[in-house]
Amino acid sequence: MGTTSETQTPAGSTRSASASDPGLGTTSETQTPAGSTRSASASDPGGTSPEKQTSARTPVAFSGSATPAANPEPSSVGAGLVADLPGVGAGDSLRSVVGHAVRTWLRHLVPLTLLSALALSPLLVLALRVHTPADPAGSRAVIQLGWTLLAVAWLGQLLLVGGAAAMLTHPPSQLRAFTRGFLQLIRAALPCLVATLAVAIGSLALVLPGFVLLVLLSLTAASRERGLPAPLLDSLSAARRQLPAVALAVLALFALDAAIGLVAYRAVLVPLPAKATPAQLATVRNFVRAIALALVILSPLPATVLAVLHARAAWPRQREREAMGGPDER
Repeated sequence: MGTTSETQTPAGSTRSASASDPGLGTTSETQTPAGSTRSASASDPGGTSPEKQTSARTPVAFSGSATPAANPEPSSVGAGLVADLPGVGAGDSLRSVVGHAVRTWLRHLVPLTLLSALALSPLLVLALRVHTPADPAGSRAVIQLGWTLLAVAWLGQLLLVGGAAAMLTHPPSQLRAFTRGFLQLIRAALPCLVATLAVAIGSLALVLPGFVLLVLLSLTAASRERGLPAPLLDSLSAARRQLPAVALAVLALFALDAAIGLVAYRAVLVPLPAKATPAQLATVRNFVRAIALALVILSPLPATVLAVLHARAAWPRQREREAMGGPDER
C-alpha cells in the first residue's frame, strides 16, 4: 500500500507523495512555482546505498499569466518611415527614397516650411529689406543680389537636412515635428559650419575636390552624433556607402536653385526702358523676393531626400546597436 499527501498554499503548491513497499523503497517529489526540485531514492531489501537524482529548472517570474517578455521596440529613426526602405545598392532604391521624401514633405508641409524659413532666414531678411531701385542703373545691383542669394542658398539648405531628418522618427504630430526639427537645427549648426569651412578650403585648390567634399559632408546635419568631429565622420560613412545617390541628390539641389532663378527671371522681370516707370522698377524688387520665397517653399524637398538617404544608411547600424543592447543616442 502507499500513502499520498498534498498540500496547497496561495503562494504556490507543494506536493508530496510517498509509496512504501517492502521491495521497492520510498519516492518523494516536491514542486514550487519558482522552479521544481525532484529527488528520488530507492533502497532494496539487501541494504544497498540509496541513489539520488536532482534536477533544477531556471526560475521564471510569475505574474499571474504566462506572457513572454517582449523585446523593446526600436525608438530610433528607422522605426518610423525608413524601416521599409530597400538596402543600399538595391535596384530601385533611389526611386523608393524619392517616394519616401515626397510623402514626408507633403505630410509635414507646414513644419518643414517653417524650418526652411528659419534655416534660410538670412536670405529671407535680405530679400525683404530690398527696396525698389530709383532708376534702371540701380536695378543691376538688386538683380545681382538675387543671383547671390541663389549662389549661397545651399548653406541653409544643407542645414535644413537636419530639420527634415527629425520628421523621419515615429511620425510625430505637426507641433512635435517642428519642435524636433528646431532642436536638430540648433544641434547641427556648428557641425555644418565646420563642414562649410572644409568645403571652402577644398574649393580653394580646385572645384572638383570642393564638390566631392560637399557631397561627402552633405549629410552632416542629419547626424545625431554628439561632439566634433563625430557628425562629419558619420556623414562621410553614410555618403560613401551610397555615393552615386547622394551626388545625384546634391546635383538636384543645385539644379532646383538654378531653375528657381531662371523661372523668376523670366516670369517676374520685364525689360527696363531708359525711362522706366515705378511699376517696371518694382519688378526688380519682386524678382529678389520671388527667389527667396521659392527657396523657402521648395528647399525642404531636396533636404528631405538627403535626410532619407542618411536614414537609410544609418538604419542597419542602429539595429545592430539595439541588438547588442547599446544605448540609443537618438
